[in-house]
Amino acid sequence: MSQDYQSDLLKKVTDSIDEICNLDDIYHREKASRACVKLYTHIYECFQISASAVPGLIHSLSIDNFRDMLGQDIYLHLKNYLQNKFNNVSKDIDNESNENILQYFKELQCKYKEVFKVLNGGYRYFHNHWLQRQLDTGRSDIYKIDVLAQRLWTEIVLKPHFQRLIQEIILSFVNAKIHLGDENLIEMMDNTIYTESFQDKFLQTTEDFYRSKEFPSIESNSKMLEYLKLVAKYFDYEINQAKTYLPEQKSTLTTLIVLLETIFFPTDIFNIIVEKLQLLVSDENNYQELAVLFEPIRELPKLKNELLKLIEIHVNQKAIESISNDLIKKPLLCIETIINIHGKYLKLIQETFVGDQSFVASFHKVYAKFVNQNPILRRTSNMMTPEEIFARYCDRSLRKGSKAVKNDDWNEKLNNIMVIFHAAVIFE
Repeated sequence: MSQDYQSDLLKKVTDSIDEICNLDDIYHREKASRACVKLYTHIYECFQISASAVPGLIHSLSIDNFRDMLGQDIYLHLKNYLQNKFNNVSKDIDNESNENILQYFKELQCKYKEVFKVLNGGYRYFHNHWLQRQLDTGRSDIYKIDVLAQRLWTEIVLKPHFQRLIQEIILSFVNAKIHLGDENLIEMMDNTIYTESFQDKFLQTTEDFYRSKEFPSIESNSKMLEYLKLVAKYFDYEINQAKTYLPEQKSTLTTLIVLLETIFFPTDIFNIIVEKLQLLVSDENNYQELAVLFEPIRELPKLKNELLKLIEIHVNQKAIESISNDLIKKPLLCIETIINIHGKYLKLIQETFVGDQSFVASFHKVYAKFVNQNPILRRTSNMMTPEEIFARYCDRSLRKGSKAVKNDDWNEKLNNIMVIFHAAVIFE
């Protein structure tokens, strides 16, 4: 068959498939039947063409071989058509809002279910004279027309949107229950029923799943990082799923977090990790490794809270050690030291913990405690009050010609001075 002649035949088939897929009412029997008969006729005509009547055909080719080639072309033509069609359908679904996606998908599913039936009828002659013969030979890459259409629909349309559809189904179901409960029509969300019928089984299934998995040991730093990254990945998945599907009114999410922490951080593993963090926190010159470990730790509440405590203890201890007794007679130098402490550790924390607000807030809390409970600063009040010390320091810093004013770090220093004003109880 010449390429032009074959293309002309397949174009007629394409037009007939288009007509079926684009019927304004696929459920209208008369319209669907006419479109089905038209498709059947075009395919029938393809197979009735004799090899000798087709221009350009190699005469040594048998009629059977010719029709086998034609059948293969017709099958692949339909497959390619459906793939393109379903890709466009999938893009349309992407543009639907969460509120409308269920109804929209339901309408599409029902429509194309009917389309597949009509296509199956239109390809009946093709099925009887080529497709069934291929199936009988055991070919695994060939399917009946309705099966082919359904498989392509599942792969191209359903699977990419399955998660989103399930999410909306569950949310709709839960919201319906909650609504009924709010109206006191029926107590479908009774705590006992919820706990026994769902929560307990859900948590047990989760525990069984993770306890059956093998995890890397943590004998080395690299293995510890690998372990923490894996655990953070599981935490992120489980918590996001729980927030998406579980009712906010229930405590399942909190219970789930405690369960995951129990599974992933038994006492021995937890202590090993905390000891490692303690060593890293104390080594201020090597916070790069701590920063790397923090990436997964920030997703793990129990470890993150423990790291917060270690940072608070370390900063408070280092701040106290930096204020020596000889500063009693040098109150302005004492203030300078306190300001430098703030700048140093705030920068260290912001760089190491990438500006995590919980760590920044924790630092400010510790710093305020240090400023207000500093014994050296309190003892200098015998010579002048803390208010006078701060006032003199600011006066010296702002005095015209002062070295501090010319310093490029002046803005940063001024910000730190304001932090002390906010932190110190004496100015309240």
